[in-house]
Amino acid sequence: MDNPSCFSLLTMASRSGWQVFKKNWLADPATYPVIIVMAGAVSLCTFFSARTLFTHPDVYMNPERRRMILRPDNSEQVEKYMDNWVKRHTINKEHVSFPSLNNYLLKRKLKSKGLLDDEDDDDE
Repeated sequence: MDNPSCFSLLTMASRSGWQVFKKNWLADPATYPVIIVMAGAVSLCTFFSARTLFTHPDVYMNPERRRMILRPDNSEQVEKYMDNWVKRHTINKEHVSFPSLNNYLLKRKLKSKGLLDDEDDDDE
């Protein structure tokens, strides 16, 4: 077998590539979190890119629609697309991280400056 076929060369290259990957990345368990994070990032990027490409009203896949000089007014469709469950859930929420910790630190700061008395403290 002096003249290997193209298929056998690709098979050997993919096997050797897999062996190199396995040796460099899978041999050390400390690389597993890196692999998981990278796989998650690639998955999320792929999902959101595909979602935008296939469902956004301003994306035109059809060549005839891409050539149109005047685009239709689809602001209602865009508004419907942008109204998702995350936006509906967070639109009326107070955007404060760790509110109880913020209140505690604010009261502590005011007490140290003498601007808040001990009887003004509601939590104790």
